[in-house]
Amino acid sequence: MTTTLDIFVGILQKLLDAGTIVSVNTTMELEEYAEEDKDDANFAVLEAIPADISFRIWEKIELGAEQLVVVDGQSIDDIDDALFELSLSPLETDIKRFCALVTELADAGHIVQAKVGEDEVRILELEPLGTGKLRALYIFIEDAERSLDVDENQDMDLNDTFYRESDELTYFSDFYVTYDEEEARFRLYPPHFNEELEDTVEFYQRIFLPRMQAARDYGEVPGLIYH
Repeated sequence: MTTTLDIFVGILQKLLDAGTIVSVNTTMELEEYAEEDKDDANFAVLEAIPADISFRIWEKIELGAEQLVVVDGQSIDDIDDALFELSLSPLETDIKRFCALVTELADAGHIVQAKVGEDEVRILELEPLGTGKLRALYIFIEDAERSLDVDENQDMDLNDTFYRESDELTYFSDFYVTYDEEEARFRLYPPHFNEELEDTVEFYQRIFLPRMQAARDYGEVPGLIYH
């Protein structure tokens, strides 16, 4: 059976296929030689130590055994610790497709961040404007980290309070993505959902994506529904 991680990895692969430059920053155990002094003799000792590394994904991101994410044949030890960096290549990236997939990541509950001016923000939607510009809908990080109590905010205009719009982002902007299993499950699964009877990816495509599109057709921003 598939999971929300299958969906996340699938979107990242689509971004690669659309010509996006995708890099990953994570912690992995690397083998290193260390020298020890024992009885006045030097010994080379092979040991594995955790190290922060960053590298570009060139061709493939997929799920391997035991739900391990594998990028170009290299397993990522902890997906919760991985930060994916998305960059546009103006001559190679399908800009419209890129924006649609970044928006899909945000809709699905994963954390997409970028810098607008001096502020680090969480992206809700992205679309191309032409002439090297991108239109972004976003909320500030502090707003993304807390939910509204509907009963206490009956008269509050969500758009005025949380919603922001900017055309400051360009094709040279970087976007940072992390997998958020808790938020993804909250958004996707209805109460009492039986994961043993429904395939997650199939349910996502059949129910969730049309629901997001219906929200937009009614002029809503799906990401705001959850904040």
